[in-house]
Amino acid sequence: MKIVVIGGGVAGTAAAWAARRGFADVTAIFDHPGASSVYSGALDDAPWEDALPDTALDSELLAFAVALEAWSVGTRSARVATHEGVLRLARGKDSSLLDVSALSGARVGVAATQVDGWDAAFLARSLSSAPWAQRTRTRFEPVSVQGIFDPGEASASPYDLAALHDEPSRMARLAECLRRSRVTPDAWLLGPWLGAAPGGADALTALVGKPCGETTSPPGGPAGARFDASRDALLANVGVQVRHERVRSIEPRGKRLLVAGSGGGLTANDAGFDAVILAIGGVAGGGILLSDAGDDEDAVALAAGVVQKGAFRASVRAGVEIGFSGRALDRASSERGVDVAAIGIAALERVGILTDGSAARRSETILAAGDAVADLHRTALAAARSGIVAARTALSAAAGAEVRRALP
Repeated sequence: MKIVVIGGGVAGTAAAWAARRGFADVTAIFDHPGASSVYSGALDDAPWEDALPDTALDSELLAFAVALEAWSVGTRSARVATHEGVLRLARGKDSSLLDVSALSGARVGVAATQVDGWDAAFLARSLSSAPWAQRTRTRFEPVSVQGIFDPGEASASPYDLAALHDEPSRMARLAECLRRSRVTPDAWLLGPWLGAAPGGADALTALVGKPCGETTSPPGGPAGARFDASRDALLANVGVQVRHERVRSIEPRGKRLLVAGSGGGLTANDAGFDAVILAIGGVAGGGILLSDAGDDEDAVALAAGVVQKGAFRASVRAGVEIGFSGRALDRASSERGVDVAAIGIAALERVGILTDGSAARRSETILAAGDAVADLHRTALAAARSGIVAARTALSAAAGAEVRRALP
């Protein structure tokens, strides 16, 4: 059976991995970074303010986290320091983030070095004042560390600073700078500088001989780059075919599905898919759009009466319904488009493809996962779980389609 996954974020990656585990022939198609590529590195199952610590995670989700390699997800929650100076619980984390939960009562050195936007003294004060730190007598102290970066590197982006430490010689230099500091804390907290590829924190910890890790990343920082690198390696390892292509539409062709792209990279073989998983992201990631007469495709659709100006639509034309709270938003709610004041701006995060389970309404073979799904929690672990569930459903639907095709 042939399954195509549209989207290369957390949900799409999990879906492609799970479909390959089910022995499907899987193609993943994506063309630009989405929300997964700019995440902080903290992994939540439910929204942070609603999350319950140490909620049980199913075995397949844990297996996906292990296969991805960039994530650390265990049976207990982690406690991480944000780039803005907040200590927060997270159900899992990028493997380079420092898990402060394991350092209760310790003296944590916050590396003070000259980098634009990095204030070790402020971070140490803020983290030390957190209720958990006060209760456990965990201390965060700024420790001057000289020589980590050259003068011309101080104004570089976190991604560029992290990429420097993909070179073993620069990681060794960082370790030596920490060892030479006049203060010897029990652990080191650094900015998001430990490599654009996974494994940097483990390498530094081995060199220094004590726990080392990062704060969370700002948007567009190295945590997203590490996810992208791990995704590419995982998909290659499990034998998923990857195409870098913008998909414009999914159309039925007999009992199969046709994928139509924009760059000419798709072939006649792409008409043979048994199921499609749309993991295209939500409003924030560009997977759900407002129709606009200025867009050539929208202009045609508007003229044909397929959509109305200002109505929500999926970025891939697949005949799916868009809505939230179980109701469709297939009509513009005002003459100027969607009336955000009426539905509430917070509802924009909930807008997505309406589904019955994982399947798009009125379809057995077009499925949705991640932020593309209406009302699903916009968190990394919820996206991964929905991708896995969509893959299971797609495998079942594709198997049923094969049986039906075999019948006389």
